[in-house]
Amino acid sequence: SLTGRMIIAQVQKLARRLNTPSSLQPRFGNSWLRKLQDRYGIRWRRTYGESGVVDLRKVVD
Repeated sequence: SLTGRMIIAQVQKLARRLNTPSSLQPRFGNSWLRKLQDRYGIRWRRTYGESGVVDLRKVVD
């Protein structure tokens, strides 16, 4: 499962890779994330059981 912070971190990495000038980048914060969720119909759900125990930072890297 993904967290909002993970999505923001990945999109910031992508902006750096694309050499997007910081003056043209939106502020990738909670407001930006909420708008992204609304635009694409993304909803968060809490995970339970063993899947909730996995260290997702190790999975992403």
